[in-house]
Amino acid sequence: MISLVRRTLDPTFLNTVANHPDVRPWIGGGGPLDLSEIISRPENIALQTPHGGWVLHRHEPGIYELHTLFLKSGRGRGYFQAAAEALAYVFAASDAREIVTRVPVSNRGAAMAAARCGFQERFARKDAFKMAGGALVDVSYQALTLDRWTALSDEVLGPGHWFHAELDGALAGANLPEHPDDPAHDRAVGASVLMIRAGNARKGVWAYNRWARLAGYEPIELLNDAPPIIHVGVGVVIEVRDGTMEVIRCP
Repeated sequence: MISLVRRTLDPTFLNTVANHPDVRPWIGGGGPLDLSEIISRPENIALQTPHGGWVLHRHEPGIYELHTLFLKSGRGRGYFQAAAEALAYVFAASDAREIVTRVPVSNRGAAMAAARCGFQERFARKDAFKMAGGALVDVSYQALTLDRWTALSDEVLGPGHWFHAELDGALAGANLPEHPDDPAHDRAVGASVLMIRAGNARKGVWAYNRWARLAGYEPIELLNDAPPIIHVGVGVVIEVRDGTMEVIRCP
């Protein structure tokens, strides 16, 4: 499948979307909007599709505030496919542990989209957002954590199943206890695999070990940074070279 989501440091297209009459009123304030400073700074994350995109402003290490900018042509089923890919990129390729966002409660489409993507309300405030026309509306302040994304995202399932199939192949013929089917483990492993594939091996090891200690699984160990080599137990390592990830049984 061809990806329609790409990261950008060029604000030109997203500035055009942000100032479109269908989008601008929901951003608040008055006059033309210029997101150039936010988008061009590499510590922030701007993701672009043919119909709009997302700007994630880094509040502090691991915490990003999400701003959604989409034309009407990009809303609907295609939006959620792109959003799933975008969230997987943010959680896998960056240091993100939590994404926060502000949802005007009168914007029912935005509220529905946030809920479907897994966001949950932290708190609400009355008259906390001023529309471009000056009207005040109530706001729901919401968040999506790394843990909740891992528990809900379909993006982690394929990598989790891939890893266990590769592990079974590497251990074929070994006299080891059979690994029971564990969907939660598939998800934790899959999230870690996505991070490792994205060049984020340290986060991948940290995220998996954080889950494993609570779940009662053995932690894994990063043996080497470049190329990433990760010991996953039972005489098996994961090695990544030139973007290819391999499960190897060691003598």
